[in-house]
Amino acid sequence: MLSAVSRLMLRVLGWRSEGQLPDEPKLVIIVAPHTSNWDLPIVLLFEWALRARCNYLGKHSLFWWPLGWILRATGGIPVIRHERHNVVEQLSAAFATRERLWLAMAPSGTRSLKAHWRSGFYHLTLAAKVPLLPIALDFGRKTFRLGELLQLSGDMDQDMGRLRQFYEGVDGLRPELHTPIRLPAEALESR
Repeated sequence: MLSAVSRLMLRVLGWRSEGQLPDEPKLVIIVAPHTSNWDLPIVLLFEWALRARCNYLGKHSLFWWPLGWILRATGGIPVIRHERHNVVEQLSAAFATRERLWLAMAPSGTRSLKAHWRSGFYHLTLAAKVPLLPIALDFGRKTFRLGELLQLSGDMDQDMGRLRQFYEGVDGLRPELHTPIRLPAEALESR
């Protein structure tokens, strides 16, 4: 029922999906660009329409009552971003102990314009030894595009080059807030 209602809502809103969900028990998913509060509702509608069971990371300050209950019920995991809590290690351990885990995150980490993406998704994917699924949330074309699974090599230039190619030409709802597709180490090198 939820799947059918979500598909109908997406159709009414003019959205469509491209690509196929992989048949993998464990993966890290990145959804970009993240430029508005509308990103999460659209992504959740696609999750339900495609019957994909995902967890996702969100800043802890969003998890207040009753919104926190709703976020947790839809797979949300609160993260305190301004303090170090070994999140990559904790999530890597979760991948090791679970039979199935799809973990989604916005690599920019915020709706605001920043100099670079946060590197947690990259380090987690390597540490957990799972594939990475890039998803483009393109408001310009109203398309939810699932990329091909990537096995990260650890060669940051090569891996990020593939991601830049995938996200080329994708517009968030507010394109002026689109964070450049690079990691902190790359941002330092470009100075």
